[in-house]
Amino acid sequence: MEAVVSTQSTWKQWYQRRVHGFAKLEASPLQPDIQHLTDMVLCCGLAGDPEAALRYYTQIRRPDTAADVAMLGACGGNIRLAEEVWVGIEKRHRKLDPRLHEALLAVYEAGQDLDRAKELTREMHRAGTFRAHQPIAQFYLKGELQTCHNGMDAKGDPGPEAWKECRALVNEVREHTDYDFNFEALPYVFREASAKKGPGAGGERAMRNTLRYHAEKKALALLRHEPSESLHVRINLKMCDDCFSFFTHAARYLGRRVTCQEKDGRVHVFDTAD
Repeated sequence: MEAVVSTQSTWKQWYQRRVHGFAKLEASPLQPDIQHLTDMVLCCGLAGDPEAALRYYTQIRRPDTAADVAMLGACGGNIRLAEEVWVGIEKRHRKLDPRLHEALLAVYEAGQDLDRAKELTREMHRAGTFRAHQPIAQFYLKGELQTCHNGMDAKGDPGPEAWKECRALVNEVREHTDYDFNFEALPYVFREASAKKGPGAGGERAMRNTLRYHAEKKALALLRHEPSESLHVRINLKMCDDCFSFFTHAARYLGRRVTCQEKDGRVHVFDTAD
């Protein structure tokens, strides 16, 4: 089933509401802090407006890795802008966090500059900071940047109960909507090997659990407790077809708009309407 993607006007309205809300904060006695500014950088990145993201980013006066990663992510495939940002990052940080190199590498890959991507990858290998791209989903929970990983017992998830929250949401969406696991989203070799083992732990159950505990599903399960009309998740890869379908049905079940930004900057907006 196809995901429901909001129209450009609907997405634009959401973006304008965020900008308007921030403008009201700026006009109030309470001045925006680094978290507010970083949120706006992420918002502009989701909206595909890196120049607007840069205007908020330049208001951040002290080194902050989360803000830097958000700004590089907002660049999408805009290599020129990312390298201008990178100059400032190198000046502000005595030691660069590996996440910054990973974010810059993502820009090179999104901009299809394979020569720069290969050169940076070699530098990261030499420095011992290269990490294989494991699927992760990032989101803000109670004002803190959180990261979920694939798997039931993934280390680094925000709390030991993340997988239980995920299991509960997946079960609810399966019960109340037409969503069900799409085994075709799994790698062919794994799917075929599992199918031969039958319905037990090593067969269909393994396929169900692999799909059930994808990082973006876990992120959405934790985010649904936030009092927000829209839920936003960012992933470092491309959504699989199963998560695409799940987010479609989950948005309708939760009655809230859900957005998911992929590694290349593409944003999927899942609305509440049929």
